[in-house]
Amino acid sequence: AGGTPTPSDITVAGRYAYVIDDSRNDLQIIDISNPAGMATTSSLSLGETPDSISVQGRYAYVTDSGSTDLKIIDVSNPTAPTIVGTLVIGATGMKTTVSGRYVYIIDSTSFRIIDVSNPTAPIQVGSLELSTPRAITVSGHYAYVADTGSDSLKIIDVSNPASPTLASNLAFTSFGGSLGPQDVAVAGRYVYIVDSGLDDLKVIDVASSTAPVSIGTLTVGTLPSGVYLSGRYAY
Repeated sequence: AGGTPTPSDITVAGRYAYVIDDSRNDLQIIDISNPAGMATTSSLSLGETPDSISVQGRYAYVTDSGSTDLKIIDVSNPTAPTIVGTLVIGATGMKTTVSGRYVYIIDSTSFRIIDVSNPTAPIQVGSLELSTPRAITVSGHYAYVADTGSDSLKIIDVSNPASPTLASNLAFTSFGGSLGPQDVAVAGRYVYIVDSGLDDLKVIDVASSTAPVSIGTLTVGTLPSGVYLSGRYAY
């Protein structure tokens, strides 16, 4: 694919980085085992606007706003990735994460659970209407969603994938619109959210899924958009 590279998402698994690009409309697999000499191993053409990727085991899961679908890609041979399954979602602006046999997707108004135990025939098994979800992560029986529309953290009980339920909603005080909570990460009993309305990092104790408590904030600069955790540090 041609065009100026415009990466829209990246994830790392093992010695490879998986990058999707929404101008070249492809997936690139990059060998990062030698940080001083990284090399593209392969690329795979996707739909018009790939917007999110997660990797687990031998499969990559890509949501695509152009074709409004989820693509499942076998990456067990990094030199020859192959699309093995698709599922039409019918939505745009999607983000995805994977845990076990399920892929969890948010779009502009909803939360969806997809059973990918058969990669060639993924099926949607559950959904829940939200406001304007922006980011998602999953840990154990709970999904944590940063929602700009309601300016809140939503904790969703996914223990029954066919019937996800809202366990709690922790409201913030931001500026609404597209500002507000932008990204979310979880480690143990704590959830970390970056908020572009208040330009801060929030730390939330979710030991009680039904009664989360904000325990700290840190101003981090103008319009923060992402957060990543590694050990005792947030980036």
